[in-house]
Amino acid sequence: RNNRELLGDNPFQLQALKRYLVDEHTIFFKPKIKSKYSDYENYSGLPWKLLLWKDIVNYPESFWYAVSRIDKVRRKKVYFTKCSNRTLTTAGWTFITPFSSNTKYTGVGAQDLLLVSVVFAGLSSTVSFTNLLITRRTLCMPGMRHRRVLLPFVTIGTLFALRMLAVITPVLGAAMIMMLLDRHWATTFFDFA
Repeated sequence: RNNRELLGDNPFQLQALKRYLVDEHTIFFKPKIKSKYSDYENYSGLPWKLLLWKDIVNYPESFWYAVSRIDKVRRKKVYFTKCSNRTLTTAGWTFITPFSSNTKYTGVGAQDLLLVSVVFAGLSSTVSFTNLLITRRTLCMPGMRHRRVLLPFVTIGTLFALRMLAVITPVLGAAMIMMLLDRHWATTFFDFA
């Protein structure tokens, strides 16, 4: 193969930069011309050409090198997103159906993500209930505008949230205990029965 483009067309040489200013390798637009190019088998005649294209192809710190790195990063992201070789979260019909499978043991990383998600569910419900309590306490202050109108609604919302927390907190706690036992001691609370 002729390595002429590696010798004189290197963009790190001053002569190459001068030549790129005046020849056809720069990006330009002009009417289609009837010319044959030596290194093209099928030339479409499009007037747009890429600046420094040969250097992008020929050097390892190039576009294709960056594309391969990005592709590997994307694959790694998919791997970590699916978490532990793309296994499902929990096993068995005893859990929520979209998360279930009939395999005996699933991925450890997926179970870790499930534990974290249950923790965040408990935190978010607790924070929202605290927000309702603070809002009700603020509306009890004399002089607040629309206090008599808003206070009953906030009070009813607080009572509903308290009932919801009273019901769901033991359920979340039991689910956490069972998932932790499945995760660390390989018990079968959420496995196929």
